[in-house]
Formats: sequence, structure tokens, C-alpha cells
Amino acid sequence: MALNRPDREAGRSRPPTWNPLAKGFHWMMALGLLGNGILGLSMTRHREDMLNGRFDAEVFGMPVFDAYQLHKSLGLTLLLIAIFRLVLSLLWRGPALPAEMPLWERVAARTSHRVLYLLMFLLPFSGWLMVSASPLGIPTFIFGAAELPPLVAPDAEIEALSKALHIAIAAALAMIVVLHVAAALKHHFIDRDDVLRRMMPFAERKSSILTPDSSIGEKN
Repeated sequence: MALNRPDREAGRSRPPTWNPLAKGFHWMMALGLLGNGILGLSMTRHREDMLNGRFDAEVFGMPVFDAYQLHKSLGLTLLLIAIFRLVLSLLWRGPALPAEMPLWERVAARTSHRVLYLLMFLLPFSGWLMVSASPLGIPTFIFGAAELPPLVAPDAEIEALSKALHIAIAAALAMIVVLHVAAALKHHFIDRDDVLRRMMPFAERKSSILTPDSSIGEKN
């Protein structure tokens, strides 16, 4: 017999679906991470060419130098979106978790979201540190306009360390995202609740989330 514990904030009003702005930031972040990840993996094949002063290679039809600049620009944009999402989550309350969700799954959901936010902040910062410490001294221009100031002076050891961190954080973020998607699909196709639906654009509510009248219940 399992005890279903309602969300600790169930006594307060919760919206039935996510705020449209929160949805927009969520899907912009999802698409941005996917696109920038593919770009990053594609352009690293030409890193040795750049180190040897050869910039004639192309990535998705653009010079490899431009691809690196775009990757860095998108990374900073994703960092700003992550900051906006964090601020938004502190200002506006999201929907409550499904009433039938067991305690371990609630803890896992909250923990994975916190880790996801942490990695979304660490990934661009590690990349920023890496390009700052690069002995090549190539400046970073955000979308061809403002120059991004370096965090540190050129240092090969710091560059190597930050590069290893950048790769490790990217891999960890990819795994968390896969788990996040798998959990959303589980809720939609197996649990048949509205966890996924309420993050979709123009989603309608399905009455499976906690309301202020929810109470502790037991089920066999």
C-alpha cells in the first residue's frame, strides 16, 4: 500500500498549464540546445585545421570560423534564456504535479530539473572560459556585433581543463535531456496524465493535477 503525498504547495492556487512565456522559453531552449549541439559536434572535426591556420573548411555551408562564432553566439543566447527561465520560475508558479505521482518520482523530477538548470548555466560558462584561455586569442563577436570580453588571459592548461569540462558537461546535459524526454513520454503514454500536454502550445487541461481541494489518499 503506497501513500500518495500531494505537492507541499497544493493548498495554494496553481495554474492548470504553463505560462505561454514559460512554454516559449522552454521550446526555444530545447531547439537551441539541439541545434547548437549538432553544430558543435560538426565543427570540432575542423579544429586541427583552424589550429594550423586553415579556415577554408565549411560547416553546413558556412566557413568554419563563422560556425565557431555562431556556436559561441548561440551559447550565450542560451545562457540568457536559462537566466530568464530561472527568474520566471521564481516569479510565476507552474502547475502542480499529478496527484497520483509517488513521492520518489516527485523527488526525481525536482532533482533532475535543478541539475538541468545547473548544467545549462555551466555549459556556456565552460565554453566561454575555454575560448578565453585559448592561446589562439581569437575574439568572440556575438552575432557579428559586440565583442565578448575574455574571462581569463590565454593559458593552454586552463583551455585544456575547460575544454574537458565543456565536453563532460555537454554529455551530462544530453543524458539529463534524454531522461527528461523519456519521463515526459512516460507521463503521456503510460500514466496518461497531462504533464506533457500542459507544456505544449495551446494545450488544454486534463483534470489529473492537484487542486487546492486535493487531499492525502491511499491506494492499494
